Amino acid sequence: MASAAEKKVKKKTNNAVGRPLKFQSVGELEVRIMEYFNSCYEEEWIEMLVDDETVWRPRLDRFGIPMRKQVRPFTISGLAVYLGTTRQTLLNYEEKDEFFDTIKYAKAKIENYTEEQLFNSQAKNMTGIIFNLKNNYDQWSDKQEVDMNAQHEYTILPPPPPSGG
Repeated sequence: MASAAEKKVKKKTNNAVGRPLKFQSVGELEVRIMEYFNSCYEEEWIEMLVDDETVWRPRLDRFGIPMRKQVRPFTISGLAVYLGTTRQTLLNYEEKDEFFDTIKYAKAKIENYTEEQLFNSQAKNMTGIIFNLKNNYDQWSDKQEVDMNAQHEYTILPPPPPSGG
């Protein structure tokens, strides 16, 4: 029978076996994931001359919102490092029902970014992009799976009767 202290620890971690979860709630993980994606961008700044002095101001879009450019690619490993965990631990979170949608969304966003690089004329390593898609995402594959152990049933029919003549 588990002691009261053991029950308290088990209840607090919500993890029956192994070390406690790094993220205790879906909301906490979602916030950190969005922080990661935002960290891959930086604001664009422009140099301006104002009253004979050089000043730097954020470059604004037509709505007055600072423009940002992506300075780091979205990657699963990059997300894991940002979250202070390993790639495998991050993928293990996907196995937990409460975190499934959150991790699936993050992976879809990273996959989308990677896929768009296939259409980027300035992409430097197309082979690496294709390798990433094939090895990190289920539906990307150019191989055929052949089941050599498949069981087939055959019926051998007798030859047709000779034609009358």
